[in-house]
Amino acid sequence: MPGPATSSAWKFVLAVGMESLWEIVENSPVVINRYRAVTVALGYFGDSILNSMSDILVCSIGFYVASKLDLRKSLILIYPIEAIRAWQMQ
Repeated sequence: MPGPATSSAWKFVLAVGMESLWEIVENSPVVINRYRAVTVALGYFGDSILNSMSDILVCSIGFYVASKLDLRKSLILIYPIEAIRAWQMQ
């Protein structure tokens, strides 16, 4: 696990690597079939490549922004916003 002495570049590689791994797992047949079994999304076939690449890009941007902010300000990035939650539920 990275410690305080770990460079920002390695932390970036770790963050983007973890996001990339998540995208692979999220779009695996096991997860997609489970999603189909417990939701009404019977025709769901996983994220598009563009969607997955966009998620990785946004992760990279989020990492950069968080690296420029102090801890308190960076926590705003993960605070749930009710307007966004309502939009996603539509």
